[in-house]
Amino acid sequence: MRRLCLLTMMLTMMFLACAAAPALAWGGQGHRLIAELAYARLTPAARAEADRLLATGAARQVDGCMLVTFADAATWPDCARSRDPFRATYEEHFDDIPLFGRTAKRAYCPNRVCATEAIKRHRAVLADRRASDGARLEALSFLVHYIGDIHQPLHAADNHDRGGNDVKVIYLGAATYRSPFNGEQVQNNLHGVWDTPLVSAALRADGGGRADIERLVDGNLRRWSAFAPDRWARESHALAVREAYGRLPAPMSPNAPPSVLVEIDPAYVDGAVPVVKEQLARAAVRTAAALNATLR
Repeated sequence: MRRLCLLTMMLTMMFLACAAAPALAWGGQGHRLIAELAYARLTPAARAEADRLLATGAARQVDGCMLVTFADAATWPDCARSRDPFRATYEEHFDDIPLFGRTAKRAYCPNRVCATEAIKRHRAVLADRRASDGARLEALSFLVHYIGDIHQPLHAADNHDRGGNDVKVIYLGAATYRSPFNGEQVQNNLHGVWDTPLVSAALRADGGGRADIERLVDGNLRRWSAFAPDRWARESHALAVREAYGRLPAPMSPNAPPSVLVEIDPAYVDGAVPVVKEQLARAAVRTAAALNATLR
């Protein structure tokens, strides 16, 4: 166990400089992995239609945001949302289900603006063969991305802390990471840890983590394939309660982030890695199943 913890620490420290900005679920690495695994499991008809839409290049052009490959489709919404005309999509990336108590969906998804409802809307657009190629290509990208988003536990939970973005942490001894946007040192936070370094720890430098995820995908293609965004969100929320927040060294107070830095140690990382692997696998299975059913 000590050797495993040391290996985990070394691997994750290598990736601290790549920690994601607030609310970018899984970071590019996780989203692209989900897309690659899903694409490999599309039916010939679904793959042909996805490829055709991508080849049209009919989506609205967004400076600096590429939408050429299927993997691009998985990350394009995070790039596009910081630019016009897609700024209004920001709140579609998560369901802010309160960490404590029970709350009606209309309270945390006002006007049906949240990830689960966006998944349903974009699937309907993608299925509509009368819609323009541009509208359907954008719907394809948003659908792939949001399915990935809702499987990141901290995109389905909130404690008045922006899904863990305001929970400041010391991650394996490091209080800050270097921002990939401006090069400045930025305080580590709980959400960012689940976005990127935990994905890197799950994949491992030797690639063995990806093989583990592939086995989970292929072993659960039928069991995990139902299209049920609200159930997916409840699954992720339960993991956020039990794992992301619940395994922190100090209990969370309702409706407020901790006032002190929270330490995330190798034991926390070792416990989180299996959760990350399974959630990435679930997202891949459900992305492929949704597209296979929609692009028949």
